[in-house]
Amino acid sequence: MAETVMTLTRRDAFARIAVASLVPVDAALRAGRVAVWQDDVELAAVPPPTEGTQAILAAPGRAGLFVYRTGDHRAQIAADPRRGLSIAPHTAPDGAAGAWCRVVDGDLNLQWWGAAGDGVADDSDALAAAMAMVAFGPFTERFEAQRALYIPPGTYRLTRSGLLSNHVGEQRLSYRLYGAGEGSVLWLDPAAPGSDELWFYDNGTIPRGSGHSYANLCFAGGRDWRALPPSGRQGLYPNLSPRACGFRFSGPYYESGHVFTDCSFRYLWQSIHLAGSNNVDSIRFLACDWQACRGHFLLDNPQSFCVSLIDPYVSLGFGTFLEWGPGAQGAGAFSCYGGQIVMAEAAENGGAKSGDSLVVDARRGAPNSGNAPVLFSGTRFELYASSRLFDIAAGAGTLFTFRDCAILTTNTKPKIIGRLATNYCTVSIQDCSIYDQGLGGLDWVISCALGYGMEGKLAVLGSIMPADFLERVRFENKGGWLHVAGMRGAFAPAGGAPHIVLYDGDRFADGFAQHAGRTIAVKAARIDRGLAPDDRDGVVTQLPPGARLKSVMVRITGGSDAPYRVIVSDADRHRVFARSTPAPQNVGHFAESGTLLLRFDGPPETRRIRLWADDGKGGAPRRGSTDAVIEAWCEYY
Repeated sequence: MAETVMTLTRRDAFARIAVASLVPVDAALRAGRVAVWQDDVELAAVPPPTEGTQAILAAPGRAGLFVYRTGDHRAQIAADPRRGLSIAPHTAPDGAAGAWCRVVDGDLNLQWWGAAGDGVADDSDALAAAMAMVAFGPFTERFEAQRALYIPPGTYRLTRSGLLSNHVGEQRLSYRLYGAGEGSVLWLDPAAPGSDELWFYDNGTIPRGSGHSYANLCFAGGRDWRALPPSGRQGLYPNLSPRACGFRFSGPYYESGHVFTDCSFRYLWQSIHLAGSNNVDSIRFLACDWQACRGHFLLDNPQSFCVSLIDPYVSLGFGTFLEWGPGAQGAGAFSCYGGQIVMAEAAENGGAKSGDSLVVDARRGAPNSGNAPVLFSGTRFELYASSRLFDIAAGAGTLFTFRDCAILTTNTKPKIIGRLATNYCTVSIQDCSIYDQGLGGLDWVISCALGYGMEGKLAVLGSIMPADFLERVRFENKGGWLHVAGMRGAFAPAGGAPHIVLYDGDRFADGFAQHAGRTIAVKAARIDRGLAPDDRDGVVTQLPPGARLKSVMVRITGGSDAPYRVIVSDADRHRVFARSTPAPQNVGHFAESGTLLLRFDGPPETRRIRLWADDGKGGAPRRGSTDAVIEAWCEYY
């Protein structure tokens, strides 16, 4: 064919190419006359030139500057059949005598291997070819950093599994994939031929890779690759397919150090699966989001794991956020700092319900799974419809902690928000706020198979809970341990303003007395809002059903010189348990009931203890009496 040689101005060349890698092209154009070829076929048809001859490839997406290099290039040509980096002349197609070599100024570009990114064409071969060159030997030696691959904006339709996995058959470290944000979409099309699951990353039995990083990319599944279908948030669940999944870390040896930064996961049946037969350590997610996925993190590794999230955003998770698989039995840790997790029931979003919707589902772990603390710190939860916070029924020795979290529920019917049904485990809710916006009622179940010394424990520490929390805790089987300290809640009696309620103490199922000789412990319920009551309403605490009131005591120090008397009674003030002697408040007041042994049954309003004050004659105390500090508590069992 006739040689297509053109003398171009820099402006003309940029207009023809209009793609990345213009820096070396610009330098070549500044140097003088350069040949411009439309595609790799034309360039391959050029008779072999002399060493150092330059040419510009102008094909959209694949454009760039190439330099002819003599010598043996058979390894590069064999490893790069789609001609992203090396193009052999047609006279010696194996590259034995030389090849056109792309001038790479920076990172590799997926489109150099012919990826269309239009959401229609199959870009599987292009991505596989690019990944092969990311780990190609001449670019890096074993155990050293790999090149980075840039994914330009576009939707890259993929129909094969494991395209991001390690295909070189040996340990590889530290490749980097990055895009331009949510506009760079890798889409696993569930309509691809076959019936097997499709994963972006799944090493299987191939030696794993470690230290890989992914940034500013969108990993999508679903029948519709778009972020949201035209119908908006309703009808999202039917878009999911069990075939389209995310990352399964399953290689032998150790598979660690993967980092995801500003990535998005959409319409994936299972986003992250920690499987395999060895350690999967230090998998980190920084400011990532999940949209309409069914399963988020599945822990099914028999050795150990370490997963951490910082400021994640989960919108409409339909299945589980954190789930134990049947193979989970090793030590590890899972932590989530900040962010927001919104769990929805599939039936509420235009789809048939498929399994429970849970933040933590630990019902399938191996019997000896344990020593794997789970921490949510500063996270906001929204639990719609029947979605729940935790269900823990497997493993032992694990600590599940919710700390400084805001938990909002919108159920209109009663639901079990938390269930602890295994031994030795502790669920700790520390300094959290739980708000039942739907007013359907939240039940908590403690149901352990073993007795005293081996029971599971639900600890509520310094948290704001619904006022009927103690009413909604159920002990089943042989029960367990409920520990409450500094808990705050609110209730609003008919016609009255809400009161602050404070609880402290421990509760055990009656079965402990039968099975382990344990008597129900005496608890102290602290009535202490920091300042003395300055009106006849005062503050109220509520006893659990069946409680026996042993004694009450109140002490006030300081205050004003106004007449004052402090009183502890039932909620209606009909029965006074203790009162101080009328005197100026600053004299100090002390009142103790002595032993009462009163049983409290019946509805909640009959089991309330009121702390209030008057002026010593039945009238309201003078203004300013709240300056005094008060200590008050009641003992019950």
